[in-house]
Amino acid sequence: AEYAQARINMASVLDSINNIAFRTDINGNFVYLNKAWENHMLVSIEKTIGRSMASFAVPTEKRAVIQKLADLTDETESGRTSELRFLRHDGSERIMEARLWAVRSDKGIYEGAAGTMRDVTEQSRAETELMRTRSELIQVSRLSAMGAMASTIAHELNQPLAAVANFSRGLRNRLEASGTATPETIEVLHDIDDGVVRASQIVKRLRSLVERGYV
Repeated sequence: AEYAQARINMASVLDSINNIAFRTDINGNFVYLNKAWENHMLVSIEKTIGRSMASFAVPTEKRAVIQKLADLTDETESGRTSELRFLRHDGSERIMEARLWAVRSDKGIYEGAAGTMRDVTEQSRAETELMRTRSELIQVSRLSAMGAMASTIAHELNQPLAAVANFSRGLRNRLEASGTATPETIEVLHDIDDGVVRASQIVKRLRSLVERGYV
């Protein structure tokens, strides 16, 4: 009678906790679950008992769950924490942090698994969102630095480009005034002017790009 009462008390305690407590047989089928299973997975314990743990995993992780349970036959694997992805009755995915232990007979023979599962779905999503935000901030910071550098380069290039343009025009004017200008020389000076104009346009576009959103 005392043993039966102790079991009732233990079941009552387990049903009061938020984490899922479970026990499986040697084939990985559930033989015990506490009330938290229904709260997290939206399916009754009665409809779950007898089904395998792997049957609740997302399709891509069914084999992984089977393997994790099989690994418990090795003493070194017992008590390890794993992240499992389960599908609830409504089709939504839940991320469970599971800790699994091997259940053995007095003779050390493996009889199944026992453990707990903690729903870390929201925590995982928050961490993912934090990582995404951090990545975006790093990207914005890099773009800002690139923009500042581009603005500085544009400013620094304008001065020598203006100097080259002035030198080219001054030289052409002096050659034309002295009558010593040849068609070849004038053509070269025109090419210099055209190059300066193109370079200036590139600098202007660069500055415009910077001013529109990088700094």
